[in-house]
This record gives sequence, structure tokens and C-alpha cells, in this order.
Amino acid sequence: MEDNSLSKNELVSLYAKAKSDDINALIQLGFYYVSDEDPEEGLVWLRKAVASDKSKANDIATHLLELNKGAEAVEFYKIAAEDGNLGSMSNLAMLLKQSGKRDQAENWYMIAAHQGYVVAIHNLGVLYLETEENVEKGIEWLTKAAKQGHKEAWMTLGEYYSTHDQPDKALEYFNFALNQGDKRAITYIAEIMMEKGQEEEAIELLEESWKEGDKEAISTLGFLYWSLGNVTKAQELFEIGIEEENELCIFNMGSLLLEEFEDKDGARTYFLRASEMGNPFAMFNLGVLELEEENLEQAEIWLEKSAQEGFREAMLALANLYEFQGKDEASKEWKVKADLVHSHQ
Repeated sequence: MEDNSLSKNELVSLYAKAKSDDINALIQLGFYYVSDEDPEEGLVWLRKAVASDKSKANDIATHLLELNKGAEAVEFYKIAAEDGNLGSMSNLAMLLKQSGKRDQAENWYMIAAHQGYVVAIHNLGVLYLETEENVEKGIEWLTKAAKQGHKEAWMTLGEYYSTHDQPDKALEYFNFALNQGDKRAITYIAEIMMEKGQEEEAIELLEESWKEGDKEAISTLGFLYWSLGNVTKAQELFEIGIEEENELCIFNMGSLLLEEFEDKDGARTYFLRASEMGNPFAMFNLGVLELEEENLEQAEIWLEKSAQEGFREAMLALANLYEFQGKDEASKEWKVKADLVHSHQ
């Protein structure tokens, strides 16, 4: 299903096989059209394939999703979900949630969760955690997922408590995650230690983790030294991370150059590198730099890129920019999106 280039003779042969209800030919022909030629024609062939064999629906949906055709994937995940595929139920719920159909998403997550599918149990917990009135249910489902071995659940609970001013509770869950082998927890544990004034313990934890091969620890370690006023040590650590293409080290170096030395050109260089790696904070900072220099067209480009990645501050800045330009509808749209992000935090 990956290589859709076909010669004329191959296409004729494939078409003949598909007309004879050859299931593999139906799928290959469907993706040939979906990918390049005629998406609607492709869906016709894929539907024929699934009508012959429903067990193919999940794989078809997954490949459609890989082709960034989420709306089309919903149709096939729904077929597979209705046929009892638990993974499809969870993926269908994910896509429904992304499209704003939270009630339908909850329903499919619930069906899969009650059948013991741990990914759905976790995702149902996350769904509930996003609305204040359902937080208790969210914690309950996430705890179930964690106890069934879903490592991400411990991290999700830790992150929730760390952003809701309950550092001790957060620390408990991050330590659970660390004990399950999730090294990401170390950064969060160190950050909580820093907030508690335990800088030496945080440094020791991060240095030990870094020496053990945790490449992500170096960015937090550098940031810790920076927050303690040791700019030289922070730069040294960020430079090591930059050599390893560590995205956060690249971003943090840009921030350090800007804040400590007012080096906008140097900062811009690092923000550009981090933006190319998908860092929305770097995109936002580039937008702000362009705004300061009154390059409104470039500012709009970077702010929109950051906003599209879900960064609320960029959404608000973009809304303000559009308001300044007299683009009231566009401004209103981004303010609404920013409010939605805020309501789910």
C-alpha cells in the first residue's frame, strides 16, 4: 500500500483483478486513486474491499491516517469498531475527539475500556481530565490504566497534579513512572525539586541521569544552572546538547542569548533551527521578534505556525495582530480557539 506508482499496463491488470473482487487488488487500486488520482474513486474501491472483508477496515483506516486523511479514516475505523476491533474503537474515538465530537468519542472509548483495552482506558481518563466537572472520573480511569501497566498513565497523572499546584502528589506519580522505567519522569522530578529549593538534589539527579545516557536531561540541567545565575555553565551544557541536535537545548540557547545578551540575531538563528524541528515556542518567539521589528507579514507567518501547533499564547498574539490589521473575523476565530485551549488546560 506504500508505492502507488503504476504503469498503464499494471493499472489495466490491477483494474481487471479488482473487478474480479481480488481483495488485495481492490485495496491497492483504492490507494492508487486516493493518494494521487481521484480520492472519491479510491474510496469506492476501498469500500468494496471492506464489503468483501471487514477485517481489512482497520488497516485501511490506519493507512488513510498516515496519508493525513483523517476524515476518510473515520469511516473505516467505524466499520472496524462496529465489527469489534478494540484498537479501532480507540482510534475512532481519538479522531472524533479531535473533530470536537467529544460525546461520541467518550462512547467509543467507554466501550473499548469496559472490554479491558488499556489504551482506551487511558485516553478516556485524559478525556475526562480535560473538563473540570469530570476530573475525579479522569483520575479514576487513569489510575486503572496505570495499574494495568500503561506507563503513560503515571506520567499523565503526574503532569496533571504538577500543573494544579500539588507538587507532592505529582512527585508521587512521577516516581511511579520512573520506577516503571520511564526516564522522562526525571526531568519533572528535578523541576519539582527546584521549585522546593532543592537545587543541589536536582542537579545530582539530572547529572546522574545524563551520565546514564538520558540525553533529554541535559536541557533541564542547563536550564537549572541558568536559573541559578551560572550562565557560562548553562551555555556549556546547551552547546553539548546542540551537538546532539537536542531540540530544547537549541531553543534554550536562543532564549539565553536573547535574555542575557540581547543578541537577537544569534537568538533568531537558534529559534529557526528549533522551529524546523517543530518547536512551537521557537515559532512564537520568531513571531514576536518580527513584530518588534514591524515585519508584520513574517510575524503573521510564524505566529500562525505556532498557533497551528496548539500554543495558546501564539493564538492570542495572532488574534491581536489580526485585530490591529482590521481582520475582525480572523481575530475572533483565533480568540475562540484560544479560549477552547484554555478551557481544556
